[in-house]
Amino acid sequence: MPNIGYGSNKKTRHLLPNGFLKFVVNNVAELEVLLMHNRKYCAEIAHNVSGRKRREIIERAEQLNVRVTNPNARVRAEENELTMSDVKAGAGIPEPGEIDMHPSLLLRVARHGASLSTSSSLRLLNPAGLGGVRCISKRAAEEARRESIKQRNRRAVMYLAGTAIAWVGISYAAVPLYKIFCQMTGFGGTTRRVEEFVADKLTPREDAKPIRITFDGGVSANMPWVFRPQQRDLLLVPGETALAFYTAKNKTDKAITGVATYNVFPPSAGVYFNKIQCFCFEEQRLKPNEEIDMPVFFFIDPEICDDPSMSGVHNITLSYTFFKTDDVSEDEVDGDD
Repeated sequence: MPNIGYGSNKKTRHLLPNGFLKFVVNNVAELEVLLMHNRKYCAEIAHNVSGRKRREIIERAEQLNVRVTNPNARVRAEENELTMSDVKAGAGIPEPGEIDMHPSLLLRVARHGASLSTSSSLRLLNPAGLGGVRCISKRAAEEARRESIKQRNRRAVMYLAGTAIAWVGISYAAVPLYKIFCQMTGFGGTTRRVEEFVADKLTPREDAKPIRITFDGGVSANMPWVFRPQQRDLLLVPGETALAFYTAKNKTDKAITGVATYNVFPPSAGVYFNKIQCFCFEEQRLKPNEEIDMPVFFFIDPEICDDPSMSGVHNITLSYTFFKTDDVSEDEVDGDD
């Protein structure tokens, strides 16, 4: 018995009736035509297959468009079944690559839209010499297979292109999205930017110990700037204001725009680190070889002294990282000079 099937040969040995030439396919996805069933074949299916499986085989099929090799024969389609009636004797001669089938067979096409395996040369001859039904040729099957491969390739290319475009968009939106996320959640030790202050917030706590503020700065891999703090650290009492400076220099001969993100370590200290003025999340554009100083005006909320979880925190690090946002054209550079 041939190997026909879903991937399990045992399940699919009943697909062809006895007495007909058998052929081998790799799987059901390669079948173009399901041969169903003269009366004898119906009995075979009923005997070997459960009623539920038999109904699935029949219901999942569609009518195959065919044409008759004998012009005197007529084809009638009833309820997705093809029958031959009023067939007169006369041998239909198939063209190369086509298939002759006994007219009493009912032919159906699987909904998979699959095709016959090109490696199989199936030729079911009409033993009675009656007019037969001409089926899809191997050439057409091969063309359908190639078209299916092209469609899969097009879908793959579109998927990859869409993924690349999405990542580019995400990279441009990363900084503002990160800003919104951090400001809403305090993630990563994001500091607060204060617009209005209560008087007691800006009054140094006499009973508080000074906290050492350490400054750190850097740039992303594609940012051709030098960016560093002008001071390494300073001591600050909660409630006392402080002013620190960072220096940025464009090392190239082109104008470059950048934007800085920041965070605080330990992250739990971020909610108590209040900025009055800073350059973070604002675009900074430097001309070729330009160097500028950037101030940060801030204070530590005195409430940090009342938080038991912060009792062991004596050092806080404020860190900035500059990212390149776009490339400035030569016309814009000339316009700034």
